[in-house]
Amino acid sequence: MTEANPCELDSDTRKRLHRMLRRNTETLCLEFQGAVNANGACVFKYRGQTRSVPRLWWEHHFGPIPEGQWLRKREECRSSRCACLDHHYLYLPTTRPSA
Repeated sequence: MTEANPCELDSDTRKRLHRMLRRNTETLCLEFQGAVNANGACVFKYRGQTRSVPRLWWEHHFGPIPEGQWLRKREECRSSRCACLDHHYLYLPTTRPSA
């Protein structure tokens, strides 16, 4: 028996988000057509919180992002509105020891 994904979006939220995503036929990006914050990042209101669209979409499909890892966009992708799962990856930042 598989465990339920705690980040899975309910049906209404998923439909609302889908309506705001459009495929760019040139770049193949899945571009968000909704709100952006002051930094230009795509945001979506979910359960009373403003959430990053790429992160929310990633967690819906793959589950929570492990502590210490970040979701990053591939350098080849130039769209600030991209939420395409193929254009993002999990990144484990490394720290340099103090000299």
